[in-house]
Amino acid sequence: MPVVTPTDVTVLQDFINHPEPPEALEGWIEEQLLTFMFKPQKNRASLEWAVLAESYLQNLVGYSRADLGYAFGRLMREQKWFPDISEIIEIVEHAVSVRRARRNRARIALMKHRHEYVPPVPEDQLCRPEDVAAILAEVDAEYQAKGSST
Repeated sequence: MPVVTPTDVTVLQDFINHPEPPEALEGWIEEQLLTFMFKPQKNRASLEWAVLAESYLQNLVGYSRADLGYAFGRLMREQKWFPDISEIIEIVEHAVSVRRARRNRARIALMKHRHEYVPPVPEDQLCRPEDVAAILAEVDAEYQAKGSST
């Protein structure tokens, strides 16, 4: 992990304290879905599209506009047809998990800088290189003793 300087501390703290992106409004999600609907489609009736759009809208409400925008932009470039809801949610969930992982790494780096980080393994249970060397020497001696006795 890179060394954290005093300047980095404020940047990390701002990054950690930055709120989650705001949720997308239903109107914005509808606009994005309409963008997909105007792409060349397989044979679908307009009533079926209305039901499908309502289903998508119900499942996508609650995600942030930034995450949905990323997913829609990526799918517009990659998909030939209207994407399944599972494809959209998969990309959105990945974006959310990446953002949370970055925030956790920033939090750990800041805690280490402030000496507040407690490693998950207690200090007395850590295996030092000397301990490993001693165990390997014992195993090797035991192996040698068995080899010479046979």
